[in-house]
Amino acid sequence: AEERGEGGAVLDTKVLRHDEAFGMTVLASPAGEIRVPKLGAAAGAPVRIRIRARDVMIATERPAGLSALNILAGTITAVRPGIGPTVEIAIECNGAIVLARITEQSKHTLRLALGQQVFAVIKTVSFDSATTGAGLPVEADG
Repeated sequence: AEERGEGGAVLDTKVLRHDEAFGMTVLASPAGEIRVPKLGAAAGAPVRIRIRARDVMIATERPAGLSALNILAGTITAVRPGIGPTVEIAIECNGAIVLARITEQSKHTLRLALGQQVFAVIKTVSFDSATTGAGLPVEADG
């Protein structure tokens, strides 16, 4: 169930490995590897994640010197009006669709257009129990 005004995309992934040193889980998805806070799921286990549009930034070049760990390359396939001064951008990353909600000003400044190659940037801390493992047996943290 979508929260009101809370657009996003759902990706089916599999646990690739756990990074014990940093308390992270690396998930394999069609869009690329996605790092989330450590899950209690075995390697190979299916995990469904929800990426909220408001948690996705768009870069026109692969970012360097950035704290966000999830950088997915893709192509803009849709630009839709959002609520207020926002637009929703659909980015196709190797068959998977990621949605980004940005301001009209950012769209204008970056000159974003259909067919453009971009990078979807998602902070690892955007993923929590509400967006990770929906409907699947993933242990609760704590």
